Amino acid sequence: MTGVTITELRHSGGYLVSEARGERSRDQVTLIQQAAQTTPPTNETPAGTILGVILDGTSATGAAQTVPAANTGNGTMSAITLAQGVVEGVYELTYLSATEFGVYSPAGDLVGEGKNGVAFAAGGLGFTMTAGGTAFVAGDGFTITLAANANVGLYNVLSLTAADGTQIPAGILFNTVDATGGNTAVTINSRACEVNGSELTYPSGATASQIATINAQLAQLGLIVR
Repeated sequence: MTGVTITELRHSGGYLVSEARGERSRDQVTLIQQAAQTTPPTNETPAGTILGVILDGTSATGAAQTVPAANTGNGTMSAITLAQGVVEGVYELTYLSATEFGVYSPAGDLVGEGKNGVAFAAGGLGFTMTAGGTAFVAGDGFTITLAANANVGLYNVLSLTAADGTQIPAGILFNTVDATGGNTAVTINSRACEVNGSELTYPSGATASQIATINAQLAQLGLIVR
């Protein structure tokens, strides 16, 4: 008879050592849709997974202009960082020469001027323009679109590399769930409990030092790792 491998999944709340009476330790939240997996246990986000909450309210994308004409230069724009002072809408970056440009707000006001190879930081926007093999000419440009993040307030699996808030622990998933079909209502422990660290799921590749930092952040929420 061919042997059969049985994989036991994490049990609901199996990581708990103790929690406050009633439901004071728990909250109902929404877990953002998860990507489908190809390795067992397929599509399951296990109980005990540490979660963060999406806090960043604005996303930013930059693109080379296509109207009134495509750019002559083929330089590139770095990833865009945001700080206080930004407003939603479309910003315009317009080259004044091969190396110098101005950035204009959605209202058409000048936010600031910059140069290729020098970090731009004004009006809450931060990025660096890099020259390509073909130089920019006056009139070349980029659009920078700032849009509200519709996922603010949703929870996601804790990530060491995220920058949207999910790099900071906000709770522990109580049940094993399949959230690959869409955003899913779940129960989490968010305060006032003790948990077994060996029953938690930390971000893949987390070092001992990073795990210690995560545990300290959980402790600030009242989630004490034993």
